[in-house]
Amino acid sequence: MDFIRKMFVLCLIVNYSRVASAGREPIRCQTVIIGTGIAGAYAAYKLAPTLKSDLCVIERHAYDGGRIIDVSEAPGGPRWGIGAIRVMAEHVNMRYLAGLFNITLQPGMGTEYVHTAGRDYFRSVDGSTRGRAAGCMTTRLSNACWTDAQIVQAIVRHTRAHPEEVDRFPDFRDLVRALVGTEGLAFLQGFTRFNTFFAQSHSPASMLDFLEWEYGWKDQRIFYTVGGMATFVQRLMDAVRSTSARVFHNQTIVQMDADVSFTLRSPTHTFLADEVIASIDPFNLKQVRGNVAAALVRSREFQSLLPHVVSTVTAWWPARWWERVPINGTAGRLTRYINHELCLNSMDIPVFPYGIAQNVSRVVYDDGQCLPLWRKLITNRTTPDAQDIHLHETRNMSDPLVTAVMKYLRAAFPGVKIPLPRKMLGMLRENAWHYQRAGSPFNDLDIRRWSRAPLPGRKLALVGEAYNSRHAMWSEGALKTVMAVLAFQYGMSYPCVDAAGQPEYKTDFAKCTPATARNRT
Repeated sequence: MDFIRKMFVLCLIVNYSRVASAGREPIRCQTVIIGTGIAGAYAAYKLAPTLKSDLCVIERHAYDGGRIIDVSEAPGGPRWGIGAIRVMAEHVNMRYLAGLFNITLQPGMGTEYVHTAGRDYFRSVDGSTRGRAAGCMTTRLSNACWTDAQIVQAIVRHTRAHPEEVDRFPDFRDLVRALVGTEGLAFLQGFTRFNTFFAQSHSPASMLDFLEWEYGWKDQRIFYTVGGMATFVQRLMDAVRSTSARVFHNQTIVQMDADVSFTLRSPTHTFLADEVIASIDPFNLKQVRGNVAAALVRSREFQSLLPHVVSTVTAWWPARWWERVPINGTAGRLTRYINHELCLNSMDIPVFPYGIAQNVSRVVYDDGQCLPLWRKLITNRTTPDAQDIHLHETRNMSDPLVTAVMKYLRAAFPGVKIPLPRKMLGMLRENAWHYQRAGSPFNDLDIRRWSRAPLPGRKLALVGEAYNSRHAMWSEGALKTVMAVLAFQYGMSYPCVDAAGQPEYKTDFAKCTPATARNRT
């Protein structure tokens, strides 16, 4: 009997400590925004002036930015992105924010060096280099010798004219193979900087939605942010903090329930809310408990989403050795190197003043070719765990990560003397960007409409790049998911987001430019 009494008292103590550690008195908010990446920060920026202290913004990290991570070689030094690094000319909403917050964008165009099938090709990154000098081939879609970009554009045009052909293939690779042959598919795999597009399994409808936008830009200019891409988030959150909105950091939401209202729990706090805007990607949402999270994860739309793993390695150097790489037949500085035969996969080199001054380059961008190798070197694991982002920083030139990178660089540029770096930073991200699984019954528009109100009758929305695969990879895509929610649930107007004021359709670039998008203040 004494044992039972003691166990009862112990249970009371344990339960009391759990209640105390769960934030004691619940924090009541009218609206909760989960996450301060670009999507969550923009949502908070737009709602904070109206909701004031009725708005709660919850971030799991000690910093704002989410998956946008900028780092510096030394504390207090200039920052460089190890994830997002650029804004494209037709990202009208990001460029508008840059103007609004006085964020400097520097243009950076140069030469792309592609090594594939034992041959070297040099071409401008804006796609203006055509013909055999840039690498081209004929396919059954045309007798002309087309570059990879021209072939992709032809595939999109053909499938839009013949949608019945798309329905015949559950896997995008099989559709491409049917249209341009095995040789054509191999050509696209060799020349495209991402393995994801043509070497991995995807839904044809979703990938065509993405490629139609990605390869449809009329203005190919590229811009880079002085101060790093996280500057956008910092300026947005500075504006939020100037209001009475409540911002909570180091608060990972581990449980999401709903009865009359939403109950959100972190290890230390409980939040009660009438409305929730959740900038949580599928990888992390799967780790949340509760009836709301379970209902989202069970949905067919959610199950169709496919996160992609990406590894990057960034290095700071004593000298810009890449400036000694010979560029044949194409004017301009080397800004990108593509080689799927080596584990570098793709290399990015800054050709704009802010980046040049840092002697920095992203020497590895791998989304499939050698991920097991980079996973082992960066995480010291062979399989994923519950953490979505892993970082490995080293100044030890005997580190296995440094050894592997230097081996591949010297194989890629045998005639160039490459010094050891001053610092190297490896990152492995389980959820870098998202498309849809092969066989998915949905197109991108279906997913975007679902994410605006995934649980009927509940004021809940999912935002972020994961729910807009037409704009996969880009901050612009994350912004557009928020604008759709603000337009359809909060009555805000975004006539320059997309044609006819519909946030799910392609932007009308003829009418909408950063200068004309005046409704963002």
